[in-house]
Amino acid sequence: MKLTTRQIIEFIGVSSIVASLIFVGMQLRLDGQIALGEVYSTRTESRRSDLRALLESEIALSELSEYRRKSLFAPKFSIPENWINDEDPRISEARRIRLELIILSVDNIIYHSNLGLYGGDLDSLRATLKSLFTVDPDFMDFALRAIVISEFTRSFFIEVAREIEND
Repeated sequence: MKLTTRQIIEFIGVSSIVASLIFVGMQLRLDGQIALGEVYSTRTESRRSDLRALLESEIALSELSEYRRKSLFAPKFSIPENWINDEDPRISEARRIRLELIILSVDNIIYHSNLGLYGGDLDSLRATLKSLFTVDPDFMDFALRAIVISEFTRSFFIEVAREIEND
């Protein structure tokens, strides 16, 4: 069977339409992932901004400490006993907020990495977390119980904690 010039041109035309549809589908998928990443980053930055504002206000830290102490509701993060300073409870609140800021930053990076939008190396992040977990074991406990993080980040934290146990 011999193909005519017309059939060859039609085949090329149909093939190019199929290829362009595949490209458009891939582009839509990527755009959706980018939009998800931007929403997640915006949400994370909003929370970080709120936390930074709390750190700057002695009154807000005092009120937050008092609220956690009197509240019938469990705190978002439970604070290990050795963090509590009866003389000045703002110290433990400030530490909890600083740790939450670190966790939110790590969570944002890992979320973007899982979407395929982070071009950096997670090994350096893993090494940093390993040193933080080793120097401050309470931070590891705090990070593993954080409820604001994604499951991807939780599994990353667990993986780093297991590496420390195996070392």
